Amino acid sequence: MDGSDIARQFFSSYYSLGLNLDGISDAESVVAPDRGGSSINWILGHIIQSRHRVFGLMGLSGVWSEDKVDIYGRGTVPDADRALSLVELRRVLDESQQPFLVRLKELTEEELDAPLAEPSKVLGKTLRTALIFMSFHEAYHCGQIGILRRMVGKEGAIP
Repeated sequence: MDGSDIARQFFSSYYSLGLNLDGISDAESVVAPDRGGSSINWILGHIIQSRHRVFGLMGLSGVWSEDKVDIYGRGTVPDADRALSLVELRRVLDESQQPFLVRLKELTEEELDAPLAEPSKVLGKTLRTALIFMSFHEAYHCGQIGILRRMVGKEGAIP
């Protein structure tokens, strides 16, 4: 799997996100499922926070400031009072998309196979394995948003 293949995966997630987010209000975006779970707003912010991390792995400037990680980072509790507006989150996602895809397509085999500074069980040992995992991670959360869309009373966006 090369950078173009990985870019296609991230493009698919981005496209699905757009469909699933259309017509969702700020109020609907912070509704959390019964018995725990995250809201659309938190999941979208978490996807962006994850992209922020991936940008760093690829040598790009992050997509937002570290204080946002405190709101949407892994293990944080969704907080409707601190949540950014859905419009703001979508703006950041949209602005990140083009440079993200361009950089993914530019990655050489040597860059993809370069060892990570901090390998892990989840990300693996190379940039390639990290990007493959992160594309799965983003798709996983896109699916959650699709289900949460129905939970707030919207029709499914993907037939």
